[in-house]
Amino acid sequence: MIYLDGTDISGKIEKATITMDREAPHNSIEISSFTPGLFASINPRVNPGTHRITVIHGSQSWYFLLEPPIRGDERNFSFGGRSLSAQEDELYAGRVDISLFGLSAAQREAGVVAADLLRLRSLDWRLSGSMPLPETWSFSGSPLAGVQEIAGIFGGIVRCSPTGNIIVSP
Repeated sequence: MIYLDGTDISGKIEKATITMDREAPHNSIEISSFTPGLFASINPRVNPGTHRITVIHGSQSWYFLLEPPIRGDERNFSFGGRSLSAQEDELYAGRVDISLFGLSAAQREAGVVAADLLRLRSLDWRLSGSMPLPETWSFSGSPLAGVQEIAGIFGGIVRCSPTGNIIVSP
């Protein structure tokens, strides 16, 4: 089942593809349709940066933003978006600036600092052991880019859960 703004659109689509790439933090969805009535309801400028697309397969649900571009015309078009984790990109969350100068080792723990960077999504830190960041570490950029930089220091990768929360794993 695929929903757009809470309305089932499963019967109005030709094909839907969800991409989950270990090298990218976000999942993405691409939907193709030939239904003019659906074309009229897919405006990515309405409620940008909010949950608009839901996919339910078995007992699993995935949540997505509806993002530009819409390709084609009302007779043959495609649209899609990225997982809710994209809410932590600069487009939606803006930039953060952080410096760890003068903080204790406990306050510089990588998982704690990474979680504090996020504004809308939660963090599941799956790297083990004590991992204080250097006191000289500083960052300026999107919250997600900060989490990616921290994870990279300790050999981790950043992915998202189906609900859009952030996962850092080995």
